[in-house]
Amino acid sequence: MKETSESMYLKLPIPRGWNEHLFSELIVQIPTTKKKIKSKDYLPKGKYPVVDQGQEFISGYFNDATNVISEKKPIVLFGDHTKIVKYLDFPFVPGADGVKVFVPANEVEPRFLFFLTLYLSQVFPSKGYARHFHHVEKSKVALPNPNIQNLLSKKIDEYFKTIDVGDECLRKAKSDLVLLKLSILNSAIRGKLVPQDSKDEPSSILLERIQKEKEKLVAEKKIKKEISLEPLKEDDLPTDLPKGWTCVRLGDILSVGTGATPLKSNKAYYQNGKVPWLTSSVTSKPFVTEAEQFITKKALEETNCKLFPSGTLLVAMYGEGKTRGQVTEMTFEATTNQALAAILFDESTNILKNFVKIAFLERYEKIRMEAMGGNQPNLSTGKIKSQILPIPPVNEQIRIVEKVNEALEHIEKMSVMLDENLNRSEQLRQSILKKAFEGEL
Repeated sequence: MKETSESMYLKLPIPRGWNEHLFSELIVQIPTTKKKIKSKDYLPKGKYPVVDQGQEFISGYFNDATNVISEKKPIVLFGDHTKIVKYLDFPFVPGADGVKVFVPANEVEPRFLFFLTLYLSQVFPSKGYARHFHHVEKSKVALPNPNIQNLLSKKIDEYFKTIDVGDECLRKAKSDLVLLKLSILNSAIRGKLVPQDSKDEPSSILLERIQKEKEKLVAEKKIKKEISLEPLKEDDLPTDLPKGWTCVRLGDILSVGTGATPLKSNKAYYQNGKVPWLTSSVTSKPFVTEAEQFITKKALEETNCKLFPSGTLLVAMYGEGKTRGQVTEMTFEATTNQALAAILFDESTNILKNFVKIAFLERYEKIRMEAMGGNQPNLSTGKIKSQILPIPPVNEQIRIVEKVNEALEHIEKMSVMLDENLNRSEQLRQSILKKAFEGEL
């Protein structure tokens, strides 16, 4: 029989001299129903901070005092869906859904309650976006006298502050790696990463060949003629473009498409489907090597889904959450949903792919912010087609790609090492809490 979260906790010893209680006996819950505000109402600045169950300690601001929660005792906030725990000693507005807000009951020290809640949040395994607080409030926990609570809390705070110093250095190093990556990519697309060679064939010759090939395919009715894009103006061009480089709008040399989401209620579109169907979550990886979802051939034929070949570059156009990647390359034939733009390459343009990928890695966040729509940065296939790309000679492209890949490989290794150290820090915190609440600290 599978163990419940509660039984997992009940296996832990009760320290001598501590009293056993239900967690619900140690708290007084604060109603939030009439005070919570939706995330769309958060303000970037305002009188009162908004605190919700998200990663950020303060998620926004709000100006209406009637939504403010203010207690004489410090408050503990528990994310019912995220298991994130926050300690609040200032007035705030509760945000969105899924927050449980409570203060310590008599004989319970606020900081001790915070650490106990944090500990319980780690004991119980995450159940995705399900609710978790009912596991916490039904737990049987051990409570020492107030003096011991204070001593334990101070000791935990001391240990955590030391760990925080190390974590801050690790996060600073990760931030520096991101800046280094952007610097390398920026140098790459400006012709400053590798030396130029006057013997290299200018990229204008390559682009002329590509254009002639497209015109031939249009004449043979193998592809449709695309709408002409706005011609480049002098102001659009970089002033320091290296000799042999040429600027071009992406849509003038490459085709850009997108997919669709077949009607979810139509089982014939999904049941026993064998056609790989990709969503924007794949852009968190440099390469996508397998599909997590599939649709049927019927869905492919009856909807706006299109089958894209292996080697297609995918760019996430909108959305938050998992859509935090930039651009990824498909290693198999697949279709996509409408949140992805597919940049297609054929025999004449395939040589450009690796450099185009570098160019989009460099400018992805910038073009998303330029395309800001509402609260989210949104792109479209039209905006992607209109992007101006500086194209170096083919031989220089090869040198640039080799240099960039080598640098990014080292950066990725360092980033993984930093993440491992951050994970060790988190494990150390959990170990400290475990010892504290087993009476061994």
